[in-house]
Amino acid sequence: MDPGFAADFRRFIVDRSGALFRTAYLLTGDRHAAEDLVQSALAKTAMPSSRAPSH
Repeated sequence: MDPGFAADFRRFIVDRSGALFRTAYLLTGDRHAAEDLVQSALAKTAMPSSRAPSH
């Protein structure tokens, strides 16, 4: 993983995790399901195959 991306991604998680969780909770209505949803979404976002190539 690109070190610059990793640092930016960690910063994004710290800054936005509360808002992401609240949105996920509104979608699911369940705390545990919301946590799972956020975790899955962040994991998929961090995967290199899910990012657009840089040119």
